[in-house]
Amino acid sequence: MKLKRIVAYAAAALMLAFSGALLAACGNKGGGYQTDDLGIYKTDAEGIKVYKIVVLDHGVTINSQTLKYREQVMKEINDRLYRDLGFKAEFQVDTYADTQFADKVSTLISEGAHADLIRQNGTDVLFGYVASNVAKDITPYVDATQNLKTVISGRIWDEVKADGKTYAIPLLSLPVDTTIYARGDLLSKAGFKDGQNNPRPLSTLAEYESFLNTIKTGGQAYLDTLLPTVPLMIQASNLENLLLPCFTETPGDYFENGQLKPKIAQAGYKQYVQKVREWHKNGWIDDSIYTISFFELANLMNSKITALAGSTVWDLEFGSIKSTNTAHPDWQITPMLPLTSADGVYKAGAGHASEYLWVPYSSKSTGAAMRILDWSCNNEENYMLLNYGIKGMTYELGENNAVSVPEAEKSAAVRMPYDLMGFFMVVTNREFNLKYPSSQAPAAALDFYKKSMQIPLNKIYVDPMVYVKSSLSDADLAKLNSANNTMSLELQKILTNKYGDGDFESKWAAMVNKYVGDTAAVYTKLTQAYNGKFSA
Repeated sequence: MKLKRIVAYAAAALMLAFSGALLAACGNKGGGYQTDDLGIYKTDAEGIKVYKIVVLDHGVTINSQTLKYREQVMKEINDRLYRDLGFKAEFQVDTYADTQFADKVSTLISEGAHADLIRQNGTDVLFGYVASNVAKDITPYVDATQNLKTVISGRIWDEVKADGKTYAIPLLSLPVDTTIYARGDLLSKAGFKDGQNNPRPLSTLAEYESFLNTIKTGGQAYLDTLLPTVPLMIQASNLENLLLPCFTETPGDYFENGQLKPKIAQAGYKQYVQKVREWHKNGWIDDSIYTISFFELANLMNSKITALAGSTVWDLEFGSIKSTNTAHPDWQITPMLPLTSADGVYKAGAGHASEYLWVPYSSKSTGAAMRILDWSCNNEENYMLLNYGIKGMTYELGENNAVSVPEAEKSAAVRMPYDLMGFFMVVTNREFNLKYPSSQAPAAALDFYKKSMQIPLNKIYVDPMVYVKSSLSDADLAKLNSANNTMSLELQKILTNKYGDGDFESKWAAMVNKYVGDTAAVYTKLTQAYNGKFSA
């Protein structure tokens, strides 16, 4: 996200927003819209208020030529909205490709464009907007909801708060966001099978090491290629999510004697580093842990260079691993959970609110948008209508409630309900998502989602930094980022064995001591912020 650009334009965006607020206070009728506490609206032929709601989203882009039933679905939505909430809505959902989204949001914000909800990832991005005075405090709107504030746990709301104010609505994903995808046929060949002779996921460090060694030493009997093989291809951050819990109950920054400490200062982190060095020496991983992208994983698996790929939880259904699974069904791609601590604790990559909806100051219908979100988030009927439309018209339910387009509507351009109706809101509910999966979701992915959902939230270790990093001043944040960059460069050399075993202890101690010393004052402030936030 180009936050510097957003900061540069923040003043202009705020001026436009406040100008809009003044017009609203005067009952602005420009463009046929009037305003009240819920937002801007027109009245229909029956005198009912119809609020305009604009949502910015990314990922799937819509072909407007195929939206055959948008008006019919819109009417059904508005009939229910009027029945339950006493108003209707005019929805505008603008979707952009992932690669264009950051620039598009930056431009629209700088222009003060109307946007009520924006779906984005990464709370660092959110708090960049907060620091730039671009994100709107939505605390009073959340407090007024009936469902949102109870469906989402209080500790998760804390991930999107700064100075006690709420700045986003978390879109809860699955508890574990890192997944290791294995070639199931190779798992079976190596002896990892269940009672029905199906591939059995690896579940312990010893099993991982046994399998990795089998792949590395098994040659063409396992990976039929003349190219050098690397049994596990994974990014360094996901490797940490996979392995670190094996060595500590606090796989992240942690508290010691009431003081927040950096994760590298604990003995377990050093043990994790030593294990990674061992794996690297064995050739089970290589230097690509610092260079590989998610998009390359499928090609490496297809080329029979690797047997395990670390990626995101959705990659088998929506990402690059999907293409591998489609091209090689006999490989039985098997998603596996990361490893846990002795007490069954997983490491959360970026907290539970890594994806969220935020509201810019240029929002004109915040109240109406929040009421509709609340109306839909915990009601199965409303959820299905906003996401999939009208049964028999835009979707059908198959075996295990799998959602598909009616057979008569299917074509090369129409594969999902949104191809027939577009989008209306960004609505998500983990329970409903799993109850009504896409018909295109592989069975292995659905089984994995269910396993992930069974993990209690108290078994997911969220780094305390997630809750308090936003409290830092620009100067302290710059100091922390500088120390992180210096430490990361040195850690990369250590993990990839650029230093020999004889130099490890001295290099490790020097890196840890420098980082702890450089960040001591910052961590003292983070401790104070954490205690202030949770002392009650």
